[in-house]
Amino acid sequence: MSLALDNIYQEVKKAMVKPILVLEDEFKKVRGAKASPAMVENVKIEVDQKVVLLKNIASISTPDARTIVISPWEPKTLAVIEKGILKENLNLNPQNDGRIIKLILPQLTEETRKDLVKLIKQKSEEGKVAIRNIRRDFIEKLKKMEKDGDISEDEYDEGEKKIQEFTDKAIKKIDEMFKEKEKDIMTI
Repeated sequence: MSLALDNIYQEVKKAMVKPILVLEDEFKKVRGAKASPAMVENVKIEVDQKVVLLKNIASISTPDARTIVISPWEPKTLAVIEKGILKENLNLNPQNDGRIIKLILPQLTEETRKDLVKLIKQKSEEGKVAIRNIRRDFIEKLKKMEKDGDISEDEYDEGEKKIQEFTDKAIKKIDEMFKEKEKDIMTI
């Protein structure tokens, strides 16, 4: 195997991990059967003209399955945290008692569950499209390398097969993530 192909394989693997990580983050934001700190930890909060993530200025806990409690490290940030959560459109109403912010998640209805599944299905499809675009780009790269004489026709064929294997693995991973999240959402 040529060094050029080896480098391509490493690049493909690295590139295909990114859409999976993005999807993982997106799934964390989508509510499942239980409340999770991940739903709000990356909410952007503006403190002293700087934008910071909520997890960097407060502790976030889930005392029960439907409650998220946010305890800011500095009490003066309560109002901006509350504003940031409302701005994020999470369909949650923050309850500020002067020390902490409580988020009570409403009971999921069957219709809401189905809508959430549609949302994660859409996000999964976007992830798959990103993976397929990466495959296309790297196959184009291989074609150019073959045309320029950097790799042989056999190496091109081998490279194309290997890139397809990486693509299949990445798409399988996305499908597994979707099924797991769907099960979490549909669990009553």
